[in-house]
Amino acid sequence: MNATPAQTTLLFTSYMLVTGVIMLFTGFISTRIGAKRTISIGLIIIVLFAALAGRSQTISQLISLRAGWGFGNALFLSTALTAIVSVMPEKTEQAIMLYEGSMGIGMAVGPLVGGRWGVFLGVFRFMA
Repeated sequence: MNATPAQTTLLFTSYMLVTGVIMLFTGFISTRIGAKRTISIGLIIIVLFAALAGRSQTISQLISLRAGWGFGNALFLSTALTAIVSVMPEKTEQAIMLYEGSMGIGMAVGPLVGGRWGVFLGVFRFMA
């Protein structure tokens, strides 16, 4: 995409900035519409913006879509941790370790699975 160093920085900053700011309001949103609905909406937003980001044609589009992705991420992540801790009140430490462990596995395995899937689709398109 021929991104400049500043655009590359903005690509990651837009995601993290939106995630951080929205997390300030996630608790308020979750108490109004419920944890399950907040997590579901967050997940839908993540999937939508990730799919759109994968189809972006310019770095500006990608930066904007990553910001939207960060919005969904804020709704999903902080509410998921709260929900896990609330269903295991006597085992808060274990609940947090479960959450962090699953996040680590997801961050480690997700790109590998996505990369393999992309290679598979590329080979499939080549053969068709």
